[in-house]
Amino acid sequence: MDKRGFLKIVEATVAVIIILVALVFLSAQRDIPERRDIGREVPPLMDELARNLTFREKIAEREDEEVLENQLKLALEAKIKNPAFEISVKICNLTEVCFLEPYPNTEQDIYSSERVISGSIKNESVEPKKVKVFMWRKEI
Repeated sequence: MDKRGFLKIVEATVAVIIILVALVFLSAQRDIPERRDIGREVPPLMDELARNLTFREKIAEREDEEVLENQLKLALEAKIKNPAFEISVKICNLTEVCFLEPYPNTEQDIYSSERVISGSIKNESVEPKKVKVFMWRKEI
């Protein structure tokens, strides 16, 4: 009788060890999704937009700012490729305060970044503008 009890204890111990080893291997192989810090991604995108001569010229020529804001928004959305974020773009004079209107009804943090953009030197009437981007996570 003692041999059977001892064998059952050894058998149960080996089964528990096999299960624990399997769990350790499975958890080690699972990819942990990285949280992207959007605050680090937007400034290089703003720099890229500032180097885009087409956008700079349109801003300097004082084209319809609402249309241009939508174009900039679409360009940023194409670069970021994250449907979880809402983006808003505002173009203002340097002396103005750019604010988000309408302010979103969200409890999430709102990230903003701005960049001063002017036309080329060839353009005689160079009036720099401020382009401000607001980003926040969409409410689910």
